[in-house]
Amino acid sequence: MILRIYAHLTDSEKGYINYPGELLSRMLRMVTTPLIVTSVIIGMSEVSSKSSRRIAARVLVYIFSTTVLAVTTGILLSVHIKPGFSSDVTSMIDVEKEDFFSMVALMDLVRNMIPASLIIAFFAHYKTETVEAEVEAYDPISGLPMNLTEFEQLGRTVPGTNMVGLIVWSCIGGLLIGQIGEANRTLVKLLKDLNMALTVVAHWITW
Repeated sequence: MILRIYAHLTDSEKGYINYPGELLSRMLRMVTTPLIVTSVIIGMSEVSSKSSRRIAARVLVYIFSTTVLAVTTGILLSVHIKPGFSSDVTSMIDVEKEDFFSMVALMDLVRNMIPASLIIAFFAHYKTETVEAEVEAYDPISGLPMNLTEFEQLGRTVPGTNMVGLIVWSCIGGLLIGQIGEANRTLVKLLKDLNMALTVVAHWITW
C-alpha cells in the first residue's frame, strides 16, 4: 500500500515485488487440494456405513441445493424486479440473457460434479462460454429480412481446480473404501501418511 501511494513503479517492478507472494500462493495451492481430498476420503472411510451414507448425502444435497437456490433467486429477481429494465428492446434482451446465463451456470455445476477425468479435475474444470451470434431471419408479417440475436454455447476446459468434482468423488471413494472392511487398512494407512506429510508441508509453508 505504501509503495502504491508514494512510489511510481513500472509493470516490471511490480512483477518483481509480487513474485514472492506468487510463489507462496503456488505452494499453498500445491498442498491444499491433495490435503482436502485425502482428509475427505479418510473421514468418510472411518465412519460407519450408515453414517457415511448420511454424511455423503447431506454434502451432495447441500452443494446442489445452495447452487439451485442461488440460481433460482437470480432468475426470480431478474424476472420480477428487473433491475435496469426499461421499455426498449435492449433491456428485454438483457433480462433473457441473464436467465440464460443462470441456467448455463447450473448445467456447468452438474458437469463439474461428473468430471471426465479425476486427474484433470486437479488442474482444470469445465466452463461454458456464451457468445452472441447474429442470425438472419425474415419477418413473418412483412417478409422483410431481419437480424436476430441468438446465444451459442462454447464449452471448454479451463485452468483451475474442479473442487466440486473432487469433493463429490472423494466422498464416494471414502464410502467405497469403508465398505471393504478390514482389507482397507493398508490403503487407509497410506492415505493417512500422505495426509500427515501434506499437513507438515503446509505448516512449513505458513511458518
